[in-house]
Amino acid sequence: MNDESMSLRERTRRAVRKEIADAANSLFAECGYDATTIDAVAEKAGLSQRSIFRYFASKEELVLGKFEFMAEEMLAILQSAPEGEPVWQTLQRMFTPLARHADMLDRRRVAEPMQRIIFETPALFSAYLEKMQHLQQAVTDGFYNRSQLRGASRPLTRLEAQTIVAAAFGCLVSAQKTWFAEGADRSFGETLDQAMKIVGPNEA
Repeated sequence: MNDESMSLRERTRRAVRKEIADAANSLFAECGYDATTIDAVAEKAGLSQRSIFRYFASKEELVLGKFEFMAEEMLAILQSAPEGEPVWQTLQRMFTPLARHADMLDRRRVAEPMQRIIFETPALFSAYLEKMQHLQQAVTDGFYNRSQLRGASRPLTRLEAQTIVAAAFGCLVSAQKTWFAEGADRSFGETLDQAMKIVGPNEA
């Protein structure tokens, strides 16, 4: 199978996964996480339960599976970052997929209920923190490894990479909490930009 066919198959798979996840999120927000069954998700998505499990291994993954795609997008932005671009500027661009996803959701009907479900369901919150930690470490490793390449303007130390990335992720979490708590009309992207301006820019 050629690369073009593989790419088409992957795009189709991602589209189906998004359709299933959207159906699940709608039910979770309306009925609650515990009360929503895989059968209900399958019915809403117009698929069989078996088909659901071909795309998602568990109900938990229906909530958190989107982080895998976002992580891929973020790391792709890092890998394609222009040489010499300030780390903080690259991090701001890397968070764009997360902000875009949040702002595409119906805030009152989907975004806020889903955020509460994640933070108020112990198993989900634990898995969420684990995924965020893995993503943060992958981003840290990415910045550090890129800076060690021959021709880089200035190599980062491990401490520098870890600290800068941790500060950016701290801004992300702070923006999430503030956005939901304030109930302001501004977008999540705007809230995140404001949070990152408080800490940055960082010229590392």
